[in-house]
Amino acid sequence: MKRLIFLPVLLILVTTGNAQTKDNFEHINKTWSKFHKAFETLDYRLMAEIHSEDLVRISGGKRISDYQM
Repeated sequence: MKRLIFLPVLLILVTTGNAQTKDNFEHINKTWSKFHKAFETLDYRLMAEIHSEDLVRISGGKRISDYQM
């Protein structure tokens, strides 16, 4: 009986899920590449370039900072 319920639910979840597009992956890879380079070279200007002004950072749940800090 469990299989009869599980299989249709699984099919619904798999077929209705939203997959990421190729453009989205390319954007993620471009951002990650910039982040890696900025972190490796300690380039604060490049690091600032990849952060959005809408960014809100919650550090350890104790402090909330926005872009202006």
